[in-house]
Amino acid sequence: MAILIILSRFIYVFYLGDNDVEGNFFGFAWLSSFLYTAGNELAFLSFAFILWYATKFMEYDHARPFRYLSYLITFVGLFFLSWVAFEERGFSLFQEVVFSLISSLIALGLGVWMYRFADRYLARGEFLKSKIRFLLDFIFDTAVEKGYIKDELRDEYDEDIEEVLEQLNT
Repeated sequence: MAILIILSRFIYVFYLGDNDVEGNFFGFAWLSSFLYTAGNELAFLSFAFILWYATKFMEYDHARPFRYLSYLITFVGLFFLSWVAFEERGFSLFQEVVFSLISSLIALGLGVWMYRFADRYLARGEFLKSKIRFLLDFIFDTAVEKGYIKDELRDEYDEDIEEVLEQLNT
């Protein structure tokens, strides 16, 4: 269903030029203009739906910022879709300015939150990598240097190390 909604973004192309239909389409003089505007908002809403659905497969703490972002995108998409659906202006200038400021602040807050989350997540990944490298260095190098591996088992040990490293690289 989301694919159909995203494809609706491009339906207006069939009505360009000589194929366009003139009339009153919710206040739009041309069908292509109406389809173009409605398609933008439907694509925006479908992205919000896909983002929200994807959060169901994430850990709760990781999903929260993306879920809130999907709510914001839905709210903004519905707000602008209402412009498409109503010929008369549905909101006063004051309401539009307040809405724009609030949604901008929320988007900024979500952006900062997501940046911090990604920064912590990536930093944590580097921390774990450094600990794993330290452990592998100990296992591979120190074990041989201190004689924990018997000389007659050294070739077999080296082959096992190569297999482990291959598996870690995949």
